[in-house]
Amino acid sequence: MNWYRVISSVIAEALRRKWHVECWYAMQKDRTLGENIPVHERSPKFKEGAVVPRSFSGHEGLEALLHREPADVLVDLDIMLIELPSVCRDVSDRPLTVLLEGISHARLQYPHGNALPRFDIYAVPSQWYIDETIRIRTSDQSDFLKQVEDSQIGGRFVYDEPVQAIKCQWSEDDVAYYRKHSRVVGTPSFGDIKLIDKNAVRRRLRLDTGKPVVCYLPSPHDMRLNHLWSDLNMSSRFWGTLVCAWKHRQFSRWRELMSAPRDVDMVASVRKFCDRNGAVFIAKLRHSRLARKYLRDAADIIVGEEGYYPHTALEIFSVADVVFGYTSAAAVECIAAGTPYVDIQVPFFPKELYVRAYSPTLQVTQAWKGAVWAISAINAVKELPQQKIADFKLDVNARKLYLTHFTSGVSRDGSARLLDTIERRIRRIM
Repeated sequence: MNWYRVISSVIAEALRRKWHVECWYAMQKDRTLGENIPVHERSPKFKEGAVVPRSFSGHEGLEALLHREPADVLVDLDIMLIELPSVCRDVSDRPLTVLLEGISHARLQYPHGNALPRFDIYAVPSQWYIDETIRIRTSDQSDFLKQVEDSQIGGRFVYDEPVQAIKCQWSEDDVAYYRKHSRVVGTPSFGDIKLIDKNAVRRRLRLDTGKPVVCYLPSPHDMRLNHLWSDLNMSSRFWGTLVCAWKHRQFSRWRELMSAPRDVDMVASVRKFCDRNGAVFIAKLRHSRLARKYLRDAADIIVGEEGYYPHTALEIFSVADVVFGYTSAAAVECIAAGTPYVDIQVPFFPKELYVRAYSPTLQVTQAWKGAVWAISAINAVKELPQQKIADFKLDVNARKLYLTHFTSGVSRDGSARLLDTIERRIRRIM
C-alpha cells in the first residue's frame, strides 16, 4: 500500500488525461508488511475517475495477467518487471515498460547490467541522479569493500545484500543504454504536497494553534535484527547487552556496548526536547511497525498509515517544525514539505556502506547545511534535551539548492512530465 505514496499523483494525472488505469497488486505473504499488504478497499479514491484493481502472485501470476488483460504501458515501482522478458516471448511483444525511480524507492542496484534493456524508460528525479548512478556503477569499490570485509562483526559477513549491490558493475554498453533511456521527470509525489491543507491537518490532529510540532520517525532497526547495531538498539540495558555480546562474539566491547544509547533513550531524549520547546511529540510509525510501550508513553500522538493520497507522512511533515529519523529517504520529502530533517545514526550502523550501496537514494540523508542535520545517537541523547527547535532552522536557499540537486525542485509537475514522456514514446512507436 505504501507505494501509493509515490504513484498516486501519477494515477490522478493519468485519469485526468482519460487513460484507463489499473493497479496490479503483487500479492505476497510477508509478516513484515503489516499494513502495507495490498487491500483495494483501503486504496485512495480519485476525483478524476476510478481505478481498476487486479492482483497476481509471482511471475507466473504476472504472465497470466498479462495474457488475460493486455496493457499498453506498465509503470513499475520496484523490479518485478525485470522478469518480463521471460513472460513475453519477444521484446516487441511486451508493453512499454517504465521504471519510476522515485527518490524514495530506487531499486536499480539489484538488476545486473544485462537487465537494463528490460525497461524502455527510466524516469528519474534529476540529472544528478543519472550521473551519480553511473558513477557508483562504474567506479572501483574494491578498497572500500576490503574495509567492509575487515570490519565484519563476530566473524560473520552480515552485509551481504548491500555488498552485492555495490559489486553490481556496469559495462560501457550498460551505461550507454541507461543514459539513452533515462528521462528526468522530477519527483511526482511532490505534487501531493499541494493538496495538503495544513489547517485541516492540525484540526484533525487537534493541535493547538501556534504550538510547535516535532515529528519522530521511530527506529526501523527492529525490522532487520541479527545485526549488532539493530539488536543493540532495540535491546534492554543489561540483559539485552549480554545477549548481543554473546550472539555477536563481542565481549571485548562490553563497556562500549553497555554505554551505547538504545531506542528507548532516543525516545526519552526527543520527549525532553519537546518539553523544553513546548512542542507536541508526534510519532509517525512505518507502515509495518507497532509502537512499543515506551514510545506510547512518551508520544503525545501516534500516527500510522491513515491515508495514501496525500500520504499521511507528507501531511505530518507539512505541519511539523522539525523531523527526526534514521537514515530514511523521507528526508527529501521533509525538505520538499518545508521542514528540516535530522538524521540519527545508531552505534555500529555502517551508514557509509548503505549510502554507497543504495546510492543515489540514501545520499539525501547526508548532512546538507541549512536543510539536513546528521548526528550520532550518542550526541542526540546528550544534547537534544538542551537544544531549541530554532537550532534546526531550514534555510530557504539551502532548501532550494538541495531540492534542485536531488529532485529538480518542487515547482515542476513530475506526474505531467512522466506521462508526457510516455505519450511521446508511444507516438513514436505507433
